[in-house]
Amino acid sequence: MYNLPNYMIPTYFVHLNKNPLTPNGKIDIKLLSASKKIMQTDVEYVSPDTFIQKTFARIWVKVLDVKWVGIHYHFLESGYKV
Repeated sequence: MYNLPNYMIPTYFVHLNKNPLTPNGKIDIKLLSASKKIMQTDVEYVSPDTFIQKTFARIWVKVLDVKWVGIHYHFLESGYKV
């Protein structure tokens, strides 16, 4: 059995119906990375409850260009860097 270090195990997956391609038929990395990210799948979603939590969630959704952010979302564990 193989063991992978944690940093090599995906935190989330993005389902695409079709890969974006460049005019010469190669995968367009720029468009691929611009796809909406789906946040951590291993974290149970709990919606923001307080005014502060809702404010931070709105900011993170806009800045990170993601669909949602729950109160248990871990910024650094999702692959983002400071």
